[in-house]
Amino acid sequence: MEGVGDRLKSERLRLGLSQESFAEQCGVKKLTQYNYEKSERHPDAGYLIAAKALGVDLNYVMTGERSDEASALDVVRDEEEAEVLTFFRHIPGETREVAKRTLAAMTEKKAARSRA
Repeated sequence: MEGVGDRLKSERLRLGLSQESFAEQCGVKKLTQYNYEKSERHPDAGYLIAAKALGVDLNYVMTGERSDEASALDVVRDEEEAEVLTFFRHIPGETREVAKRTLAAMTEKKAARSRA
């Protein structure tokens, strides 16, 4: 039966992060992350808050049910699109605006070429 540790590992892998990187970004050591994923220890609130900030679906980790927000990755067309979405979720706010404008400009440029 899949437990919290299994689902936590699944979310880490969905985000494309190594145990070491995920642990560091959540403020714990790699061994602690390993123990969480093996359900040998339970994460505290601070860890879970940091994990949520990385894009972890805490509802899924704790209950096994995906939240509506997290299910967006389930409807992406392919692995490349999922990768772009994952990258975007990790961009800081002001940089995110630049990325959105860049993508919009690229889309407009392609549309203009198609009309020509």
